[in-house]
Amino acid sequence: MKLTTTKKVNKMLKIEKVTLINNARADDITVEGFLNLIAEEKRHYETLKVHDIDSKAVSNLMDQHNGNIRDLIKLLDKHHAER
Repeated sequence: MKLTTTKKVNKMLKIEKVTLINNARADDITVEGFLNLIAEEKRHYETLKVHDIDSKAVSNLMDQHNGNIRDLIKLLDKHHAER
């Protein structure tokens, strides 16, 4: 009779933080993709600005678009800047 032994393997968990932009991983977005997203956010901001509406809701939207632009630029640099 032949005995077989199995070795128990202790597998480590891999935990990572992932940034998603419109359900796409930031790691997978090209420079051109980031530039398109930034341009789109700028268009939305400018559209709201042109209407010159004195509204807290509109002001909040403009702030959100500006924040998105800043975040996208940071992510662009993080994922594509030469080091």
